[in-house]
Amino acid sequence: METVQPSTKSHPSPEADNWYGARILLGLLAIPAVISVLMFLRTNSQDPMGIWLYGFISVPVTFAGLSLWFAFKGHNPVSRARMECALLGGLIVGGIAFFGGVVGPLLFMRGSNVGPIIGFIVTGPIGFLAGNVLGAIYGLVRTHKQKVSAMDAV
Repeated sequence: METVQPSTKSHPSPEADNWYGARILLGLLAIPAVISVLMFLRTNSQDPMGIWLYGFISVPVTFAGLSLWFAFKGHNPVSRARMECALLGGLIVGGIAFFGGVVGPLLFMRGSNVGPIIGFIVTGPIGFLAGNVLGAIYGLVRTHKQKVSAMDAV
């Protein structure tokens, strides 16, 4: 008589259960961010000056994207490693862009007082979004290389 081994795919790992509450919470928090983005796009799609506000709206877009990614794929350790790369990339590039947006105009346009505004509304949020995208790409490449090297070792 043959014994049937249970499938490991049908049961989540014990480590995945540790992230269950956080995944639900971030999934629920992503809903208002998605709604605010959709409302912004609906109201400002015809406004030619609305392009300046796209930097500001990139923060809820990024938050919603990362939150939904974590809600749906947070049980997978490889996906969490990619999320970590994306978040770190966003913080690093966004911080540099914010600093450049605040300090740059103060250094190059001494009489202007728009420096902090440019940093808060345009360069910081857009840098955060760009850093998340670049970090996600880096995380994808990094985890793919780890998978390939693990397969070669076997």
